[in-house]
Amino acid sequence: MSDLELTMMKRVGELNKEVAALKAENARLKAEVERLTKMKQDLFDSNDQQVKHIERLEKAGDAMAEIVNGTYCVEPPQALKDWNAAKGVQS
Repeated sequence: MSDLELTMMKRVGELNKEVAALKAENARLKAEVERLTKMKQDLFDSNDQQVKHIERLEKAGDAMAEIVNGTYCVEPPQALKDWNAAKGVQS
């Protein structure tokens, strides 16, 4: 074998190792993308659940506020004022 053939075979071996390393890195990155995508979806799902929970609590608070407001005709009690303030409603 000539020196050129030996050099070329050596270079081919180096390139094959580099290709294998790049394939491994590609697989690692794909797995990381899948993990992050799942994490993002889990966060979105959790956020949706939290929003629905807040909506249920606001509806319950509003229902309680209506009862309290119906009980006191002259001046709304402080609890009702606090509830409206927490929701950002001007009294």
